[in-house]
Amino acid sequence: MSDTFSISLTAFDRGNDRRLHVKADGKRFGDSQTIKIGSDAKYDLTVTVKPNNPELKLGRLVIGGDEMTPDSSREQGDHTEYTFSWLTNGFKPTPKGRRNDLRVMFEFPHAEFATSFQVKFYPDTKGSNLTWGTEIRRIDLEGRGIGGAPPDGATPTQNLAPTKVTFK
Repeated sequence: MSDTFSISLTAFDRGNDRRLHVKADGKRFGDSQTIKIGSDAKYDLTVTVKPNNPELKLGRLVIGGDEMTPDSSREQGDHTEYTFSWLTNGFKPTPKGRRNDLRVMFEFPHAEFATSFQVKFYPDTKGSNLTWGTEIRRIDLEGRGIGGAPPDGATPTQNLAPTKVTFK
């Protein structure tokens, strides 16, 4: 069974031809960096999970309460790629001087792997604000501890958090 694993997440707003961006916020808010997200956008998401392992089959992705099942999945050597479509029209623009905590959860057969990101939602009319900062080509998360099925009749009880998060 797998003990260490990695997840990469990419997001692309095809309608506006842009990726997510991250901006340094210093110590003004809880985190030192804020991810910028369009509030009325459709993001094409790709989640890459390594290694290939039945314990790491991604069944569901939940972002800010929006539950998604994969549009498609494809095994490629040592990893599996999953695609999702995320519509952000349910997220209102974040008021000036504030930030949102956006929970992202990956659901596997016997574990949930979750983290939160500090984000700011912008209306599409503020397109230039969405591209200030550094472009995020992908977000890499590393974890450990998934392995082995729970006892018969048990539900997923492993709640895991990343051991490392990197913006690239």
